[in-house]
Amino acid sequence: IFIPLQLQITEQTSLAQESYLKNGAQKKVHIVVKNTPFQISLALSGNMFADSIIDFNVLTLEANLLYDSYDEKPVGFINTIPLDYSARIDHKDSSKCVLDVTIKILSSQHEDSLFKIRLRAIDPVSKQCFCEAATSPIQVISKPEVIKKMNQPKKKRTRDERVFDVLTQIEARLDKQQKTLDDLQRDSVSQKSIQNTDSCGDPLELAFKNLASALNNISQEERPHKIRHVLERNPKEFSMQLVEHMNTVWMEGFQFSCNVTHFQSDVPQFDQSFESSLELESFCKQLFDLS
Repeated sequence: IFIPLQLQITEQTSLAQESYLKNGAQKKVHIVVKNTPFQISLALSGNMFADSIIDFNVLTLEANLLYDSYDEKPVGFINTIPLDYSARIDHKDSSKCVLDVTIKILSSQHEDSLFKIRLRAIDPVSKQCFCEAATSPIQVISKPEVIKKMNQPKKKRTRDERVFDVLTQIEARLDKQQKTLDDLQRDSVSQKSIQNTDSCGDPLELAFKNLASALNNISQEERPHKIRHVLERNPKEFSMQLVEHMNTVWMEGFQFSCNVTHFQSDVPQFDQSFESSLELESFCKQLFDLS
């Protein structure tokens, strides 16, 4: 007569138990401490055949730590096995045994996951699994004091504390938005600077055009006063260097103006450069007179 063999968990010890709802059903989670042993009592019932005896003296127990999820995924590890266990067979009844279990990882290290242990009774020769069972969900904490904190009622927050938190969140969002605007503005300025450099050529050309434009915006009567003001506000070495540079600009500009005069009317694009050269030539003359 065939009698199915069953593995039953008769007791599961823990530091504490808490009730919770899962899929609409009330369940209990056992809370244990990391690296602290707890016990699981097991019993075999039924038999493969009525005239045979199969107990824990014949079968080997295998235990694996799983996540308490719908897919019952095993808990992975690299170096340290997360579960340690040893069995003690009842010397009066070999169909019963007690498993001493130690879990070496924390729930907080696995996104506050709950675990469970799958137990299998295996034939050591054929490696065939005759029956299996799974524990109730397990939460692993670091020390017993954690339970006291879990059971302490949460302090009711005052209205001022709630308002302060909301204002802090708003301030953080505003700071983030301001940083984004600053970054966009910085990128825009950098892009404009690159465009200006590309359109004006090298820095000397840009300075040349800026100086010519500044001269065009000053009347002939005001120029001597303006030039004298610039020279008085800067060291003498600056004036001497400026005279030397202006001398070079004057000579090159004078030669350029002579070269382009005879075909200026035929090449309109030289008008601005020609006029700028004449303005700089006049500026250099006044600078030499003042210095």
